[in-house]
Amino acid sequence: MPDLGKAAEVITTTERQLVKLARKHIPVSTATVQKPLQCSRAIHSSAVVQADYDKDENPPMGRFKVPKKKWFRYNDIVYPPQLPGEPRRPADVCHGRMDIKYSKDKLWYTAGMIRGMTIDEAMKQLTFSPHKGAHIILEVLKEAQQIAVEDHNVEFRYNLWIEESFVNKAKKMKAMGGSKVITVNSCHYYVRISEGKPPKHYFEPVKTGYQQMEEYIKSQRARKIKWSL
Repeated sequence: MPDLGKAAEVITTTERQLVKLARKHIPVSTATVQKPLQCSRAIHSSAVVQADYDKDENPPMGRFKVPKKKWFRYNDIVYPPQLPGEPRRPADVCHGRMDIKYSKDKLWYTAGMIRGMTIDEAMKQLTFSPHKGAHIILEVLKEAQQIAVEDHNVEFRYNLWIEESFVNKAKKMKAMGGSKVITVNSCHYYVRISEGKPPKHYFEPVKTGYQQMEEYIKSQRARKIKWSL
C-alpha cells in the first residue's frame, strides 16, 4: 500500500497523469491540474503550443454541420511559433461533403480537373460545366473560401489555390424495384485550399522524346553484370 501521507502534498500534473494518481490510491482532490496553454483558433501562423487532441474526442467542425471525420481535424491543428525571419506559414483549410448521392467515378473527373488551379479559375471552370458534380464541388469551394476568410485569418479570398481535391467511395444502398435491383451510389468529396499562388507545374510535365532518350541511354550505361568485377 502506498504512503497516504504523501497525498497531502500539492502535485503539479497534467490531465493524463490523473489516471496514474488514481491507480496509486492518491485522492484526486489533493492534486492541482495545470492545463495546457490555450490559443485562439483563428491564429494559424503564430501559435503558442502544438495541438494535442484526444483520439476519443471530436472537436467542433464549424457552422456547416459537416460530419466529424478525421479529415476535418486538420483545421484545428495549432502550429508552434515561428522563428524570427522565417517566412510566413500559409494558411490551409480542409473541407468537404459527405454522402453525396452521385457516382464517385463521375465526380472523380471534375475533382481532378481543378487540382492546382486558383480558386477563382476553378470556380469559373465549374460554372460552365454542365455536370451535376461540378455544381456540388462549386458549393463546397464557396464554403471552404468563407471558412478561410472568417476562421483562418486569410486576408484576400482570391489568394487561394486548390492543393488537394479527391473523391472517396461511400455506402451503397440497394432496393428491389419490381423484378430489378435498384442501386443508389454515394461518395465523399474532400478538398484542401491553401493560401498563396499555385506552383508552376502541379503535375509532372510530359517529357519530350529527347529527354526520354537521354534517360534510356543513361540507364543502359549504368547496367552491371551480376557477380562481376
